[in-house]
Amino acid sequence: MMQSKTFMNMWGSLDADATFDEKTFVFPLNDINAVCFGKIVEWLEQHNGMPDPQIEEEPITGEV
Repeated sequence: MMQSKTFMNMWGSLDADATFDEKTFVFPLNDINAVCFGKIVEWLEQHNGMPDPQIEEEPITGEV
């Protein structure tokens, strides 16, 4: 989860004084069903330790 910039941004906006502790952290997943959660875990396992993707801009259209 530390690799997810989206997650870390969400975590930072919850409490500016909070520090992230992997051993005691709890993240509620109230609205995620078992199939969706399984896919999330599968994706995390496949991408564990990989560097963040480099987002590039299309030189002609300027699209990301």
